[in-house]
Amino acid sequence: MLAGAVTLLLVSCPWTSGTDFDDYAGVNLIAGQNFGAADAATGEPWFLTPGLTAATNSDGSGGSGVDYARFERTSGTGAYAPPPDAPGAPVYRLEVVNLFRNGDFEDETFFENQWSEVVAGPSATSFNTTSQIEGTRSLNVQTGDPDDRVEVDLAHPDYGLLGGFREDTLFAFHIDFRIAGSSFTMGLHDGTTNAVSGPWTIVRGSPSEITVFSFPGSGAQDPADQPISNAIYRQGSRTRLSFGGVDADSRRVVNGTFDRLRVVQADRGHYARLPVPYRAAGRPDLMSGGTYTFSIYVAPDPSATDGSAPNRFPARFFSAGLQRNPPLGGVDAEEVLVRTFEGWERVEFQFSGSGLRLDSAGGSDAVLEILLEVGASHLGTTYTDSGSLLVAAPSLTWTP
Repeated sequence: MLAGAVTLLLVSCPWTSGTDFDDYAGVNLIAGQNFGAADAATGEPWFLTPGLTAATNSDGSGGSGVDYARFERTSGTGAYAPPPDAPGAPVYRLEVVNLFRNGDFEDETFFENQWSEVVAGPSATSFNTTSQIEGTRSLNVQTGDPDDRVEVDLAHPDYGLLGGFREDTLFAFHIDFRIAGSSFTMGLHDGTTNAVSGPWTIVRGSPSEITVFSFPGSGAQDPADQPISNAIYRQGSRTRLSFGGVDADSRRVVNGTFDRLRVVQADRGHYARLPVPYRAAGRPDLMSGGTYTFSIYVAPDPSATDGSAPNRFPARFFSAGLQRNPPLGGVDAEEVLVRTFEGWERVEFQFSGSGLRLDSAGGSDAVLEILLEVGASHLGTTYTDSGSLLVAAPSLTWTP
């Protein structure tokens, strides 16, 4: 990064006399820390941040027995073959789980128990799972009166969010839609009175009635044309996510089709991480200053589109970050659009080493961490999304 290069010119040289930079040329500093090098089943020495898996969040801080993210080895043949330039490399799936159950609307029996209609006016509200956007089913809503709505209780123990809809947690939601009118309204209703959180008036991005738009939208999709936040949080009994007439100021008849409804936790990153030691056998020690380049192969996850994994969606963005260990300040992270990838692509991220200050480091202490994430939580809730992709052959190099 140019800004980082300029910064390095303004600081004193952090390297000891006699450092041979040729020792670093083309050397993968994490060659001995590939995915699954210590445990193929779990991916160790890479691991998900504690609290993101069912095995690590049973203390109540993140819900009990829920996988908020997955990092798992896939089949090594067929659709999951390694990159041609890295034959034999283990392939892993990295996924941020959709906490909204049946967000692809493919399970019709579950759908019938999950959603309900509230008819406040003289005309009936109809909703079903035909005329799909993707797959075999989508949510179709046609209200007959501005006071009509359809809703789902996000706090329901069987049909609500995985891990619960808690008041102490910020969530982000995403939805794809096709509507006949110019806009529709969503909100969090209490189900008994007119108390409502929000609401959100979501406007389509063009006059088209056949284009599928995405809210909040970004990443090779047609975005909704309304710069409002997609962050939601629970306020008391307002737990019912509603479409249609939500309150007196934002009542709208809805005639549209909805699909790919995703909800994720938005108050933390969903990271797979690798602690990197200062010193390791077979490679030179880590350095302060200079530039660290992290590269990795990324590919679409076929199971996110072929129907074999319900409620799994293609990732829109992928990001990587570098931070000191223990952390000091935020994560230095960069992101890349992967929604348009058609196969394996090698992506690179460059990070300045000027803030690492490894001059007092020694031995095998882990002095920095590499972080991988589906989405880009460092950019806010718009980029904090559910999705899945494949990764292989990570590499870290250093140049002065």
